[in-house]
Amino acid sequence: MIERKEITTFEQQYIYDLEAFGWDINDITSEVVDEKSQYYTVIYRDNSMPHYDLLCKLESDYDKERANLKEYKPMNVGIIIFISLFIFLLGYILIVIPTKNYRKQKVEDHNKKCRVLMEQIMEQARQLR
Repeated sequence: MIERKEITTFEQQYIYDLEAFGWDINDITSEVVDEKSQYYTVIYRDNSMPHYDLLCKLESDYDKERANLKEYKPMNVGIIIFISLFIFLLGYILIVIPTKNYRKQKVEDHNKKCRVLMEQIMEQARQLR
């Protein structure tokens, strides 16, 4: 009996790797799934071949490990710029603005004390006249 498998990937290496599990890659056809022109690859193998059950188990193990593969994706420059601006603005909000307000309040408190002393001095001067 012939087994049929439909593959939605067009990775040539994966298709050629399936040959190790008894799939006939010389009989590859592509078929249209629906009106959206989505193609898939169809391959065949004979399930009466020797060690068929072991080949199926090994293929299953292979597919599990293939699913665990990771892909390196370089960081997007836009993301780096966005994160840098975010950190800069956060630092500005948390450090510069409170420091600015603190210094402003300190100057105002100092000036208030000076004005009080100035008023006291002027009052003493008025009494001397």
